[in-house]
This record gives sequence, C-alpha cells and structure tokens, in this order.
Amino acid sequence: MVVVPETDRECYGDAMPLSLQRLTWSVVVASMALSAHGHVGAGQSPAGAETVEPDETDEALEAARTAAAKEVGFSDRDAAWIGTGITRLLAMQEGEARDQWPYEGVYRVRGGIPVGYRVGGTSIVAMTLMQAPGLNEDPPRREAVLRAAKFVANAIDDRLMDPDYRGGYDVRGWGYAYGLRFLVRLEASGLLDRDPGLARAVARAIDFYIGGLEATEIPNVGGWNYARRGPLDVPSPAAPFMTAPCLRSLLEARAAGHEVEDGPIDRGLDSLERCRGADGTYAYSGDGRGRVDPASRPGAIGRMVAGDALLRSANRIGAEDLRRSLESFFAYWDELEVRRAQTGTHVAPYGVAPYYFMYAHGAAGEAIECLPREWRPAFRRALRGRLDQVRGEDGTWNDRIFPRSANYGTALALDAMLASIGPAIPEWRPSESDAGGNPEEVRGLKTSKGPDIPAREADDS
Repeated sequence: MVVVPETDRECYGDAMPLSLQRLTWSVVVASMALSAHGHVGAGQSPAGAETVEPDETDEALEAARTAAAKEVGFSDRDAAWIGTGITRLLAMQEGEARDQWPYEGVYRVRGGIPVGYRVGGTSIVAMTLMQAPGLNEDPPRREAVLRAAKFVANAIDDRLMDPDYRGGYDVRGWGYAYGLRFLVRLEASGLLDRDPGLARAVARAIDFYIGGLEATEIPNVGGWNYARRGPLDVPSPAAPFMTAPCLRSLLEARAAGHEVEDGPIDRGLDSLERCRGADGTYAYSGDGRGRVDPASRPGAIGRMVAGDALLRSANRIGAEDLRRSLESFFAYWDELEVRRAQTGTHVAPYGVAPYYFMYAHGAAGEAIECLPREWRPAFRRALRGRLDQVRGEDGTWNDRIFPRSANYGTALALDAMLASIGPAIPEWRPSESDAGGNPEEVRGLKTSKGPDIPAREADDS
C-alpha cells in the first residue's frame, strides 16, 4: 500500500496500491494495443477508450508532416518517424475537451494522475508538436496545441498547483517547469495573435509559473527537488534530474524578456556543480559535500548529459567535459535499457527508474546541440541508432508499463531528433551578485544515490 501521512490526506487522499495498479495495467496491456487512438477523459483509464482507426485524411496529413521534415533536411527515415510520431501524438490527446497529454506514473493524488503530471506531460507533447516542421500548414496540430494551452494556462487556478504547500514529496514543480517553457514558446510563436483572451491567460500563467519556480527553489542550497526532506523553508538536497529542466525554462523565459531573478539561476547552476563529481558523475541528489561514487556512473548518464548541457551553456564546463558525458551515455546505454518498461522504480544497483530512460534521450539530444558544430553529426547518428532499437512497431516510444505514457516517450524521442532545429539553451552570463548561498548553512547536507524519502514516495517522481 502506498501510504500518505495524515497531514497530507486533505490534499492527497489515499494513493492506489502498486499491486492493484499492476493488476489493472496487466489487463489494459492485454486488451489494447499501444497504438490506440482513443480520446480518454480526465482521470480515466485508457482501457475504456474507443480505438479510432486512421482514415485517408490522417494518412494525407501524416504524409505532409513527413514531407515537411524532409524539406528541412531530415533523412527519409527520420522524417517518416517525425510524421508518424506527430500523428500518433495527436491521436493520444485526451480529456473531455481533448486538451491534455498527461504523464502517467505510479504516483497518485486522490487516486488520479496529479495535476503537476497533467500540466507537465501536456506541455512536453505540445512543445514537440510546435517544434516539428510544418506547423503553420497543419490545422489539426495548431488546434491541438491551442487546446493544450488553455488547459495549461487555466491549471494555475488548481489549488494543488499553489506554490505555498507543505513540502515533502510533490510533483507540481514539473508542471511549473514544463508549463513555463511551453507557454513562453507559444507566446513567441504567433499562434495567439487571433485570440487576445488566451494571450492574456498565457501571460498571467507565465508569471505564475516563474513565481512557482522561484518560490520552490531550495533555500541556501539552490536548485529543485520533487522529493524535499521537509517543509519548503528547510534546506534539502537538490536533484540534478529536476534542476536542469527548471533552469532551462527560467533561461528561456528570461531570454524572451520576462522578469526572472538572477539568484535562482545562479544558485541552480551552483547546485549542479555541487552534485557533479570530479569525474563528471552526478549524484542523484545532494549538495556536493559528500563524495560522488564513480561506480554510480552507469546509472547517472541521464542526469550527466542534462546537467552538463546547462553548465556548458553557462560556460562553467568545457566542450570536452560535455563530450565525455555524451560518450558515457552511449557507453552505458545498456544499463538504462534494462530498466525500460519494467515494474518498480529505483531498483539496484544504480537506482534507475523506467521513466528515466526517455528523459535521458531527450536530454542527450539537447546536449549534442551544445557541442561544437563539427562534433554533432556523429553523436546525432549514434542517438538515432539507439532510438531505432527501442521504437515500437506502431511508431511510438514508451519507457513505462502504462500505454498512456507513450505520449511522453514519443515526444521526448522526437525532441531528441528535433533538437537540431529547435531552440538552443540560452547562454547565461554569471551575475555580479553573490548567489551561492551560505556554505555554513548547507554543510550538514549529504549526497545521496537516490531520494532518502519514505517508501511511498520512492515509487515514482
């Protein structure tokens, strides 16, 4: 049983037992193909969704999406992956208003997918759809993105997105990070020009998500962690896995002209450096006061490429350092692959959870584009080769046991390819202010290989 403390029952209720989830999903997996095209209502299982077969219009649109990818230089194979992937993602949009792509893990709030996962997952997929070539000539894609934007913008009124909460294990921060990045990109895309009401809602939500990240920054230490060791005002180890995407979102917001404080960015970068060992291996969480075990490197490769891409953008490490992280990603890729689509989460020996698999590929795609140009082609080819090994017969990618999470996996796989034409991580110049925090106040924190939290919280992130 996943147990929720009494103090959290008002907000969270009782979570679904993991054993029941596995039983439920064994039935789901047996009864539906991973490529199901049904639209699922909020909080519902995709088991009851009606399968929608592609028609001639879908096939024509998929051909046009493939052609658009070819026009910007993608190979025939990669363009076909992109065209099929977009079509599959559009078919997976769910909810009564068909406005969501929820990320699904085992963690539950009142028995349902938490709003942070709904906002974060929806934003990840929507950004992928925007980034792929041919958006302006693809009305179904534009409409899907705008429906998602309304959901993400309005989600700020959900009380479980309020940044003033008790702390502990909580996933609303994923909503802040990816919701912010999606809406910042949307605001700059021109898609809001004909809808001033939605444009106002998006602007309001951008301010909210920036404020949410600033409010939930770990005091003194810097960075972010979904598994805090107490109330929000108590220092806690930072998680590079979460800190890297939070930083990127703040950097993009600032580069777009939004008001973002220097301090959280500088301290977040400091926290990445503290979690980075001398050989480039990253701790799962910590402040760097403890020793980072080099033997943990095979399980650290996802957070290594994510963290080093941000540090490289801030000129805190060199290009050779980032290259070594990417070489480690490919050298130890098999250690991630054995956990793909498996049950359990932080399993020994490296504590690698299934959801980490596609996250790592998306991060690797971003990191490759931070290398010198002449180094990129070989790494791009290597990454395509790994994606080819784990692509489903239906044209999707999925690193979980849940059919629904193919939306997340497919989006990140496409992101890994589209990074070559997508927005780069904005450069960051160090602030003049002292943003490093007080070392004496963080001296007691230790580095850990995984979140030192109750068993219920280690089930998912």
